[in-house]
Amino acid sequence: MGRRERGFVDDIMDIATASPPIGAAIGAAFCVAAIYTQWINPRGMYGLNRVLAMLFWLLAVLALVVSGVSFVRQKLAQRKRFQRLDRQRSIEDLRRLSFSEFEEVIADFYRRQGYKVEECGGPGDGGIDLILRRDGSAEHLVQCKRYASWKVGPGEMRDFFGAMAGRATRCEGIFITCGEFSEDARAFAAGKPIRLIDGLALLSMFAAMNPLAPAVSTYTGGFPAAAPPVAAAAGSPLCPCCRVAMERRIARRGSNAGRPFWGCQNYPRCREIVDGD
Repeated sequence: MGRRERGFVDDIMDIATASPPIGAAIGAAFCVAAIYTQWINPRGMYGLNRVLAMLFWLLAVLALVVSGVSFVRQKLAQRKRFQRLDRQRSIEDLRRLSFSEFEEVIADFYRRQGYKVEECGGPGDGGIDLILRRDGSAEHLVQCKRYASWKVGPGEMRDFFGAMAGRATRCEGIFITCGEFSEDARAFAAGKPIRLIDGLALLSMFAAMNPLAPAVSTYTGGFPAAAPPVAAAAGSPLCPCCRVAMERRIARRGSNAGRPFWGCQNYPRCREIVDGD
């Protein structure tokens, strides 16, 4: 038996499934067409408007039902993904994820903080798994490696740095793994606009769930990779800018020499201070 050719109705169903708002708009348009042909101009089109009205009503109901079902499914899938993010409490939890699930968890983490996330991982991703954008700012590039039994080496780091150069971005790259980075990988990243986040730092970020992702910041050139974000210790304030735990320091010069203060651990990139008294 031959395969049925796709038709107009199939295209409408595909659109309604992929984009419920557009599908709902199409359904509303069919409703308007049905009202016009059934009640406003029932004698047009050689007396066939009543037949057309029935067809329009059927298409409207079909588009609206498919859009509604697709909308509910997307919301349930989104809720399930967010719940999966909340269940990541240990390194073993992260390692039990598949490669694609690990990328989805990272993407949902940044979405929860207000970033627009483009998921581009998979075959032919060019070394970039996620692209983060916020408030019209430049893009931030993310590479995710769900390694269960070995460390990220300098080869992967070189590939990622090359992918960053290929996109000519002026923002910090973010390399995330649920494992560890080798000493050679850390040495390669030192002094480059690459933030390294290993499994322990990632869990700390999940626990803190800061409103601004401390792993993402605009690269201004020349600074070494900052320390991974950590949850604030007891009595330690969060940096108003970076949302990471601040460090207690003593002023060494100036009119406040000898006085304690809280400084951001991302200094000199961030110069926020809080009175230590």
